[in-house]
Amino acid sequence: MKKHYLICGILALVLLLGLTGAPTAHGQNGTFNVAFLGDAFGTGGFWDVAREGVERAAEELGVSTKIVEMGTEPSKWKPAIRSLAATGRYDLIITGAPTKVEVLNEIAPQFPNQKFLLFDGKLEGAQNVYSVTYAQNEGGFLGGVFAALVTNSTAEELSHVNEKKVVGFVGLIDHPLINDFLKGYRQGVHYVDPEMEVLVSYVGSFNNPPKAKELAKIQFGKGADIVFTPASANNIGVIEAAEAEGGYVIGSDANQNSLAPGVVLTSVLKKAGETVFTNIRKALSDMDSIPFGETSRLGYPEGTGLAKDRHYVEHVPDTIKLRVAEVSRKLEAGKIDVESTIAD
Repeated sequence: MKKHYLICGILALVLLLGLTGAPTAHGQNGTFNVAFLGDAFGTGGFWDVAREGVERAAEELGVSTKIVEMGTEPSKWKPAIRSLAATGRYDLIITGAPTKVEVLNEIAPQFPNQKFLLFDGKLEGAQNVYSVTYAQNEGGFLGGVFAALVTNSTAEELSHVNEKKVVGFVGLIDHPLINDFLKGYRQGVHYVDPEMEVLVSYVGSFNNPPKAKELAKIQFGKGADIVFTPASANNIGVIEAAEAEGGYVIGSDANQNSLAPGVVLTSVLKKAGETVFTNIRKALSDMDSIPFGETSRLGYPEGTGLAKDRHYVEHVPDTIKLRVAEVSRKLEAGKIDVESTIAD
């Protein structure tokens, strides 16, 4: 009789879970466990944006999370990811950037039952890895439109502009992903003004803000009113140069407008936090809803766009806001084809 009641109780619990749509996680203690590994946090950039998605999932969805800062030394990445995969504890392991493609290409086949989410990187052939990339060329395009409009504005609208038709670009490294930003940026600049010059420099390393500052100062000295800087932690150096030289900046990845309101006029967003949160939610509900073994590319507005917060509202002239909104609508409607350095 007791056995009969026990079986009935189990069946009732199973039915209740099915009716409520509760997840059937295979993690420890019945919880859904997520591990997130990033290079470096606290820079206000790419990795912090993605981490916000993980923290949001913990708060709103109740998942258990482990956040690991691996550091920027590549030799540390494989051991860190492999050690977590080897525990068998995590329902989903998340990391990002093109630098992790080779790492997961080696590790994922060693743990075929472990599910991985790779954002901002594309890994083909691994059936337990779902990759998400971003059309940063489209974000760069909007950044270029914005930059050209700033440069062509009047001193009454923006006090630090000059008469030269010059804008700047300080990128992280000479890499197809960074050059995808640049490709779109150039196209956006020339969409507004075909005669405008685009100055280009690369920092060449992941954490050298002083060099980024010097490169930006050179560009401001050559007449650039505004510099777009997809340069990771180096962005702070470009912002410091703008503050010293009397120029403007377009930040990248995260909304960096608040770092220097009125100097950083907008930022080209890479919506990694939304990617992370959305896919944790999907995995929690139904792991099979995630197309492991495939890659998705997110364009505007799902994966990229411009930061339009209260600082944007306060410091950007209405004429520029209106034109940016007009071009953004055309881009979303598919009326503008933005060139890319990344093959499909």
